[in-house]
Amino acid sequence: MIVSDHGMTESGNHGGSSYEETDSLALFASAQKFRDVENRKEAYQVDIASTVALLFGVPIPVNNVGTVMSQVFTSLEDDQQLRLLELNSWQLLRLIQTHFSEFRCARFSCDSSNDKNGGAESFCCSYLAAASLHRSWASKNSSRSVDEDGYMSVVLAYRDFLGTASKWLSSRSTDKPICLLALGIFAMALSCLVLTSLLFLLDQKVNSKWHLDESFTVAVIFILVLSMGSSSMIEEEQYIWHFMTSSLYFLLLRRTMQSIITNGKQNIGSSDSIYSIIVVLICGRILRGWHQGGVNWTYLTDISKILEKAGTVYINSLHLLSVVFIMICLALLLLAKLQKRRFSVVLLLLLVYLFPVLMILTQITTNQDDTRLIQTIYALIGISTVGILVALPWLMPLLDPVSKEYSFGDAVYVIGWCYVSSWSLLQMLLQQPVNSMPTALLLVQILATIRYFSQGGLHIKQWVKVASLYYVGMAGHFGLGNTNTLATIDVAGAFIGISSHSTIISGILMFIITYASPMLALLSMLMDFDVRAFANSEENVDLGHVLKMTLGYPCLVPLVLNSILLVTYTIVLLLMRNHLFVWSVFSPKYMYVCATTACVYIGVSIVALSVTYTCAVFASRRKLNCSTSG
Repeated sequence: MIVSDHGMTESGNHGGSSYEETDSLALFASAQKFRDVENRKEAYQVDIASTVALLFGVPIPVNNVGTVMSQVFTSLEDDQQLRLLELNSWQLLRLIQTHFSEFRCARFSCDSSNDKNGGAESFCCSYLAAASLHRSWASKNSSRSVDEDGYMSVVLAYRDFLGTASKWLSSRSTDKPICLLALGIFAMALSCLVLTSLLFLLDQKVNSKWHLDESFTVAVIFILVLSMGSSSMIEEEQYIWHFMTSSLYFLLLRRTMQSIITNGKQNIGSSDSIYSIIVVLICGRILRGWHQGGVNWTYLTDISKILEKAGTVYINSLHLLSVVFIMICLALLLLAKLQKRRFSVVLLLLLVYLFPVLMILTQITTNQDDTRLIQTIYALIGISTVGILVALPWLMPLLDPVSKEYSFGDAVYVIGWCYVSSWSLLQMLLQQPVNSMPTALLLVQILATIRYFSQGGLHIKQWVKVASLYYVGMAGHFGLGNTNTLATIDVAGAFIGISSHSTIISGILMFIITYASPMLALLSMLMDFDVRAFANSEENVDLGHVLKMTLGYPCLVPLVLNSILLVTYTIVLLLMRNHLFVWSVFSPKYMYVCATTACVYIGVSIVALSVTYTCAVFASRRKLNCSTSG
């Protein structure tokens, strides 16, 4: 049997609903002769499953709505052909039975004088009529070989039932509650509109002139929305994120260079800004070549495939180097931020994370799945992260000893640093060894982005900063080898450190591995927070106002961007529900869109809760300090 899944137009389109695209081949070859071989027969793709099942002598799949292709079995005897039709009819009758609460054919009267209103009674009577003719034909043992008219009556009766049942079941499988779907779309669109309105209300400078990079930041979403109607976009989405993110950073580089030319001088801050963007672009290009996905050019193979051919020695060496490189980068970043004011805090944090780093290095060098060691690493990372979040706002001095400013910003920065460190170490433990270096490069991209935005010379708007980090996270998601198909999910990594099977724990680990990049970008936003609202507040801190000014952009921008993509793709999926690739291409992509939504909400919730808790602790300490001194 030779079958094709779809046809193709002369211009190359193969996913539409035209005759050329839906017309495909089903060729059956056999040593036995087929009758009526000259006549071409038309069938539906759903008929293939039942036909193949009967050819192999196995039961027809219980949920299949197709009918057997009788012309394939013309070499069989008449009674055998009728037996196949009977088996197919039984299967469809049982499937129809699941759609009705009370389905007993015995309680229906099938006299020809009765007017059957359709539904269960119609199907029962049609099937019983075919079965009655079949029994009558089978009872005529001596004359049935020449009773051609009786045989054809049975075939037509079965065909009448099968055709009606298959058509009804097919319509039921594609029949969706329109009102419920419309209500769901309306609720999602309303939610997106509310979030977007809140975001616009935060930006008080409505009349301020937009720069090119700001306009492009918004244009990225519209480009993604416009490209969603194509199945090629789903298969090659990684290229869109890479090119859009790279283009945005080229525009930021252009703006930086223009600022230097306009001011007529170059200082250390402007040099750092240029170097930071160059680092982001170089790391992004390496990430793009690590797992290219889509079309792999023969003259430019994936870096990951080159390493796999080189052997595990090189991969393990890169794995060790990546762990050390990540901790050196994070340590230097923390020292540069807090060295002069909080050296004791820096030293304590580095000592806390030294133990899990050494354990991870031990796990890599031994190259064995030591479940107890891995579980210990999980516990150390979890306890350290939660402990620092809870204790740091209480233990850190209220005022900076040098600048005499409130330490709220430093506390939020350190908590964000801990989140990024813990998440990066988890990835070093869970990701495939070949993905260790891409994870390190992704971290460098994010840290370089934060370094660039912290210079403050260009007065880049806060929502552009948050959107840029979000775009880096999404581009990095594909840079780690993820695609819109389920085949790239690392299922094996979800069982690292698990002694007994647990669906919940495995699901959490799988989520951590798959959404390593977007979550890292969201958590890193704590390291670039605008905390001026807390410093400028009065003695009685207006917690609501401070949180609005502090959390507004970091929470709303990711939610708005994700909400636009979610609503758009939901509409696209409904419009494409009859597309040939709806199950193989569009539906898996929608699962990823929904999982990305969960990732965004989890990340934003962690950021919001961390800042809210820290702000509340500092506000209460500030009020207590003022009342004591007063």
